[in-house]
Amino acid sequence: MARYISETKTLMDQGQAQHLKKGRPFMIRNPSDEKHPLVILPLKYLSEVKSAPQGKLSFPTFLDKSNLLTVVGGPTMNFEVTRMVRLRVNRALKDLVEPLQDECLYAWNKVVPACADWTPITLFPILNQLFARIAARVMVGPELCRDDEWLNLALSYTEASIKAIRGVRAKYPPSLRFLAQYLDSNAREVLRIRRRAAQMLGPYLEARRSGRDRSNSDDALQWLLDTYESRKKALSADQLAQDEFILNVASITSSAAVALSIIYDLIDHPDSLQEIKEEINRVFGEYQTWTRASLNSLLLLDSFMKESLRLHTLQQLTVQRAALVPWTFKDGFQLPAGTNISFASQQLNLDEDVYPDAQTFDAKRFLRKRENIDPNKFHFASVSDDSIIFGAGFHACPGRFLAQDVLKLMLIQLLMRYDFKLSGASQSRPPDIAYNFSVMPNIGTQLLMKEKLTQR
Repeated sequence: MARYISETKTLMDQGQAQHLKKGRPFMIRNPSDEKHPLVILPLKYLSEVKSAPQGKLSFPTFLDKSNLLTVVGGPTMNFEVTRMVRLRVNRALKDLVEPLQDECLYAWNKVVPACADWTPITLFPILNQLFARIAARVMVGPELCRDDEWLNLALSYTEASIKAIRGVRAKYPPSLRFLAQYLDSNAREVLRIRRRAAQMLGPYLEARRSGRDRSNSDDALQWLLDTYESRKKALSADQLAQDEFILNVASITSSAAVALSIIYDLIDHPDSLQEIKEEINRVFGEYQTWTRASLNSLLLLDSFMKESLRLHTLQQLTVQRAALVPWTFKDGFQLPAGTNISFASQQLNLDEDVYPDAQTFDAKRFLRKRENIDPNKFHFASVSDDSIIFGAGFHACPGRFLAQDVLKLMLIQLLMRYDFKLSGASQSRPPDIAYNFSVMPNIGTQLLMKEKLTQR
């Protein structure tokens, strides 16, 4: 059992070589459901999975089953949230850069300690706070985004949900897990946080609903209300809290981890770091401000970010579905109802047939692809049959474009305002930490940071 937890990548690599590369699926232990192994599919089935109806191959059901979200009272993905992000957030991206930039500046000055000389800093907790603050500007608008209690709720909800999920999985057999919300202290903490969030959101929701306060409505609170009303569905304060928290869970910690991973790679590749700084200065000199157009002009930074994520993805598996009914692929391969399926994203990222010299960090890999193949493809947030880090099909992460912009704004602040290095003698990237199918950069590594003169 321990091998399945600590050596998952080795087992997945074996499955890739012995089965997936030959067009065959294989099964592997499912850490969230020991009685039902995961079926890992070869890429030849990707197009059929992408186009399968949600009522037959369901991502929300997979998410709920694998994370026990309903059991612990955690946030669950629903149609309204996905629709809101896809239609409202993505359409508003060009108008969001300015308020996001303002919030980014405010958050850096608020959260990052002054460091006139080389100062040891554990960066991951700071990145979590920074992303929580910036996300809040989009999620709840200017009224709540700087409220310390709301920010604490947003951060603690994710932590409490993770603790509850792990505790329930360890302590309760499947038949008794429905009792966890009443008996488990961590599950009760999830409920407490959600209720307090609903209390805080209630007055703002009513003000928006009654039309008393729509002056600052360029945020997810308003967009969710509009989405529910367009579908003639009531939106309660409790449901709004759930929806806000699923957006936070999907964005804050993962964005902080990706940012930390990119920072480690920047330290590991000083020549690229210098080129990226020069690119930022050149683009800012041309535009004199940060907009979607200027952010999209940071081609080398974008390529570097995508290469970092290719080599250090946070999940070995993506494009995950639960079969709600028996499903037969065109070649006759059958899935019984209840089967959980996925694709091996990390193994695809390291496939020499897809990415030549795949084990080597190449900062300009995707920049060359954009120059030589298609300038509109191969950017950080793009998805394709060769890049499924953000999923595929209808359920590809709808917030990836916003995440791309926020990551760039954050990195610009860091690169332009600070010098930084690892605190030890070695400046090589610390090894990632893997657990089951999850991968994280080493969040405990200390950096030394020094603020550049005249920057704050």
